[in-house]
Amino acid sequence: NNHEEEDVNIHRADNKQRLLRLNRNIQQPMGPNNHELRIGYMKGINDEARPPSVANPFEGTIECPVRPCTQSLDYNFYIDRLDMLTHIVYAHYSFQIQFAENGDYSVYIDGCCRPSIFKNKFDLPFHLRAGIQIYADGQMGGAPRPYPKQSISVSMPNVVMLRAQGYAYDGCKEFPCEKVGSETVCFLRFMVQTLHPIEEYRSKIGVRMANAGEAGWWRCGGGLDGKAPTSPEWEALCAKQTNALGVSQPAFTALSFSEPVLTSIETRADGDGYHFVKFMVSRTGSLSSQVVGQHSLSLMIDCVGCVNGRTQSIPVEISVDVKEAPSNADPPAFTSNPNPVTDVSGVDHALPVTCPQSAVNIYCGRQQFELGEGGSKYNKDFLRVAFKDVDDGTNIFCDPANPSNIAKKTPQQIKVIQPASTMPAGIEIGNLVSGTALPASYLNRNGAGYVDLTWRPQCENPSDLGLKQLCFTARDSYLIGAMEDTSFNPLWSPPSFLDTSGFTDRSNLDCPIPAGLRSSCIYVNSQAPKTNIAPAFVAPTTVKGRECSAGCCDCCGQENCNCEFTSRCCTILYTTIGRVFKHVVRVVDGPIDAHEADGAAGIFPQRDDHDSYAVFVNFSFPNNIKPSPAVSPMKYGCGDKPYATCVSDPAKKDDTLTELVWDLTGLGFSCFKVGANSSSKCTGTDDTLTCLDGGGTECKKDSVPLPFRVCYQAQEQMAPWVNDQLWRRTYGESPVLESCDVCFKLAIADRPVFLDDDDVSPVQGAVFDIPAGREFKFPITAAAANDAGVVVMSILSDPGAPVGATLGPPRKVLCNEVAPVCELFHQSGYQRHFSFKPLVEHGGKQFQICFRASMQELKAGADVDSQVSEPRCITMRVLEAQVLWDGTSPCITNAAAGTCAPEAHITTTVGCKVAYTLSAKAQLYDLSIKHHKLPTCSSCVSGGLAVQSCSETGNRGPCCGNGHCDGAEMGSNCPADCPVDDSSLRVVQLGSTSNDYVALAEFKWTPTRGMEGRRLLACFAAEDALLGAGIVHMARTPTSAPSFCIVVDVDRCAYCVPDGSSMMYVAKQYVLNVDLLRLYNTNPGVTDPDGVFPYDKLIIGPTYSVHPGDTLLSIAGSAKTTLKAILENNPDILDDADLREGQKVCLLLCSASPVA
Repeated sequence: NNHEEEDVNIHRADNKQRLLRLNRNIQQPMGPNNHELRIGYMKGINDEARPPSVANPFEGTIECPVRPCTQSLDYNFYIDRLDMLTHIVYAHYSFQIQFAENGDYSVYIDGCCRPSIFKNKFDLPFHLRAGIQIYADGQMGGAPRPYPKQSISVSMPNVVMLRAQGYAYDGCKEFPCEKVGSETVCFLRFMVQTLHPIEEYRSKIGVRMANAGEAGWWRCGGGLDGKAPTSPEWEALCAKQTNALGVSQPAFTALSFSEPVLTSIETRADGDGYHFVKFMVSRTGSLSSQVVGQHSLSLMIDCVGCVNGRTQSIPVEISVDVKEAPSNADPPAFTSNPNPVTDVSGVDHALPVTCPQSAVNIYCGRQQFELGEGGSKYNKDFLRVAFKDVDDGTNIFCDPANPSNIAKKTPQQIKVIQPASTMPAGIEIGNLVSGTALPASYLNRNGAGYVDLTWRPQCENPSDLGLKQLCFTARDSYLIGAMEDTSFNPLWSPPSFLDTSGFTDRSNLDCPIPAGLRSSCIYVNSQAPKTNIAPAFVAPTTVKGRECSAGCCDCCGQENCNCEFTSRCCTILYTTIGRVFKHVVRVVDGPIDAHEADGAAGIFPQRDDHDSYAVFVNFSFPNNIKPSPAVSPMKYGCGDKPYATCVSDPAKKDDTLTELVWDLTGLGFSCFKVGANSSSKCTGTDDTLTCLDGGGTECKKDSVPLPFRVCYQAQEQMAPWVNDQLWRRTYGESPVLESCDVCFKLAIADRPVFLDDDDVSPVQGAVFDIPAGREFKFPITAAAANDAGVVVMSILSDPGAPVGATLGPPRKVLCNEVAPVCELFHQSGYQRHFSFKPLVEHGGKQFQICFRASMQELKAGADVDSQVSEPRCITMRVLEAQVLWDGTSPCITNAAAGTCAPEAHITTTVGCKVAYTLSAKAQLYDLSIKHHKLPTCSSCVSGGLAVQSCSETGNRGPCCGNGHCDGAEMGSNCPADCPVDDSSLRVVQLGSTSNDYVALAEFKWTPTRGMEGRRLLACFAAEDALLGAGIVHMARTPTSAPSFCIVVDVDRCAYCVPDGSSMMYVAKQYVLNVDLLRLYNTNPGVTDPDGVFPYDKLIIGPTYSVHPGDTLLSIAGSAKTTLKAILENNPDILDDADLREGQKVCLLLCSASPVA
């Protein structure tokens, strides 16, 4: 109907999706006068597309969304929105296709016909399509050819309205005109608003005029390529030359299918994706009457090379209305000016201009828009889309075609702001605020208006994610009083047009937009959900009340308790008869560090993950407790305020406060009076007046509930906008998380007790790993609820205490020191400090120590058990320094453990550098790394390897101190026998608490002459800075050892070229005057003897395997070398006694005689 005030949501009345039902009209013969709407698919893409069967143009037509069909004569479109002012319905249709085979396809929608009101292409069918490629791996020459999963989106208003006289912005500047022959032709420019969601394709988008076939001529006989039909079947499509109204007309001509005359596309050369349509709006001459009116503009949006090198094309149909508007100089234009008090074009909170490079960010699941780093340019829970009509009465305008001033109807008002395309699901657009509804502080509120957008993208819906282009259009009006002037010619804002007045939008310098562009689109980047974090407990919840303890043992210290040594003991919280116990629990959607809270109110900043909606706390405890504990209703946003005084704020449900309440004011002592059916309260066992003196019963203590376990857990509440099933299908996990369980034992204190909830004393059964040589210290606090007397604490003789353990003097602690003693324990308790400094010999041992608290003075007549606490026992494990070498580089990984083995075996060459970064760590010990003199490694090689002193070996075999550098000796491990080498160990870092006890050192060494053929050993020991090597665990295992050892096998007959040397130097100096030509021939890989590089490996001769009966002389004779040469190049061989079968000997062949 024509009522503009009609509710735009009428199509969703009664929460039902309304349908637009379109009849397929398949009974009529195929032809240009067939008004049938068709949806279907063709074989091929772009202009190559054909119906699967050319003989049957109906082949491939979709009859219904999903087979089997129930209503084959209709297409039921789902209505998305209504345009009330232009009476246009926006709807969509979803369907499924099962393709018979792989290949290229075009999915299309077309129908007949364009209305006769168009100046061109009237009565022609329309046609829109998108390409799909379906290929399996291994096809098409082995290469699958997938289309991008997202396609180009086009956001254009249903009608682009252009003023025939051009626009009068800024002092009547002329709009572009050209001379075409004797005629003057004038143009306006507007932008084709396209976007590819995938960034790599955006620069590949091009816009061009569609050819006749792409514009729909194929449907009426023109052929897909715009040429004449090539088959009788195609000719039959246009057998009847009548228009949509059934009126006969001449045969179709090329002019019937032509685009508006002199229309062209201008694309900026810098490839930023801005494409402008240059459209003729006026001309002189005989055809001037053909300009004003509606035109059909067919464009093709090409993604060049986007699909396996091919072009993906999408046709776009645009209606352009060139309109006479003599009383209206300008349409509304998008404004990004947020300063209405100082600028006539400003609108408060107007959104700055955006672009794909600088888009507004919003995380799915949240309703907060941010532009710029940290929201520096815009940070609100709404997007304000603002327009301004400059015909607001502040300027005098003129007709650019006629320089004389003419009267304009001013001031004009914004009548409507609406989307220029379908918005993403869930976007809400607020009511228009314009004119006098704006604040009076505006410099000029005439012609200004805005709508606010709110959106909470749905994380579980992939179509809600990614970069979105939201485009808008606005229409102006002129009011006479409160009524719109019906003689006024309103204008709609064109899409992102170019203003020739010299305007440049500088509201967001991160957007490289063209000069003069008045954008009507905003870019919003809807980002995937941030990693969800489980809720966390924070103060005033006690420290122990935040620790995960679901499997804690609640019978520690009791007889027949089976869990004491298999799990941690539950924290014990106490209360007494006659009091109200309260345990406060606060949870936030965390984790959040305490320092993040506001200092004044204790409020935490809102989390920025998707689930920051609400958290709640679940308590569990036995249901047979009498009286039963109760959980107070949850309050929100309390911050540091106590539960009792907090006023809940439902807007802050991600910060929840509650408390467990156990009211024991009804318990104490009771008795029965004569004839009474219920008990009466009395003061104690010596109270005879209440009942006993009157013939009733004695005053006795009420039955006290036994200790019981209480557990609680925090859970996120799923937000009402989240679809749980779709979320799980999309992400494979629940959209909400929960905290761990926190458990404690709640008991009535009817004797002295050790406090667990003072956040410093150890709980029952606690186990501590401690290092030797350092003091281990903790306080232990006890108090009495049933007596105000002094509490004494002691160590039980069984199991006793290790040597060096002490218990400090007692002291009284008050409320301000230990909060739990405030109400329950007469405002005070007693504390002693336990101290233990383990000795080296304690390493690797475990000690249990138990404490007992008792009243210093026993109350007369009181039960002894009521005056003594249950034992409080803890365990201390004194660690040895078990050294791990994980992190050492190069690293030989232990396959079973996945860590670095504490040893390495390498082969190197004289002159080649060896370098290691050593990393040693032992829990709780401050290590340093030192070079190990006289090293030994039992596991490095078969039979082990060691450098031993001659005093250990009795001067037998290789040993350190015999004057010979033999065995595994080298300068760093046996300087008494071996010459000094260049080995160095640089300490990089000492292990400490600040670096997780990791010690680092760098070892560098270069083998020298005299080491050829030898197996050497270098070890590096880790020692504690305080206790040295005495506390280090000495056993070598595949993962740990007291030292890291490197076994080095040095090559025979090979040398590394020293830095800056040539082959001549190696021959004469380094290898003791070997013949240069022989050295050159032995290394065929070296092409230039002067072109060797530092550390290139050169071979000086072959190696010979010793056979039985060989002697040094016999080997020298066979190789034509000398005994001296053999001994010089095999320093591990001193005489024939060192020869073993299979031993390698380096030989310089033919070196006994000069070379001819």
